Amino acid sequence: MVEKTKNGEILGALSKFFMERVAPDQTDKYKLTVAIGELHMGAVVNHPQADKFEGIVYPSVRMCANGDNVALLPDFVDRALTFKKAIHVRVDSRTESDFQITSLDVATRFGVNGNLQWLGRLHNWTLEPGQTAKFTVTTGRDSDGDYSSDKDGNPCHWVARDSKTDEIISAK
Repeated sequence: MVEKTKNGEILGALSKFFMERVAPDQTDKYKLTVAIGELHMGAVVNHPQADKFEGIVYPSVRMCANGDNVALLPDFVDRALTFKKAIHVRVDSRTESDFQITSLDVATRFGVNGNLQWLGRLHNWTLEPGQTAKFTVTTGRDSDGDYSSDKDGNPCHWVARDSKTDEIISAK
């Protein structure tokens, strides 16, 4: 019974630290939870035949656990992840459990200096002179995992097809 009491006290203390509300000007309070997270990640042993996730995923308190925070080890990022794109967004409003954003710009590659190369616009479809296209809403996410929501809140995305060839036109 002593062990259960000790674990309860430890879990209570951890919950207190991870659930604490942090004002924008008090971000130094995250240092303790970062240290706790690093302690629990432990040593990662690289093995060529092992599929390991080298990081931690934990619910975001700021989003009422309606989203996740992800912390990855830099070596894992360099070795196992492929960059697809970054989207620059503006947070227009937020409540305790929701937020509204406007997408402003997109980057799909890095420059020679290692910085993101922003397009100066969002992805869009460009048609050749005389080309026509048909745009349809398709259920689910697109190939990058992005989506909009239909009137019922279900994920969907736009697909553009050349009117003559029926080939998909990629947004660039």
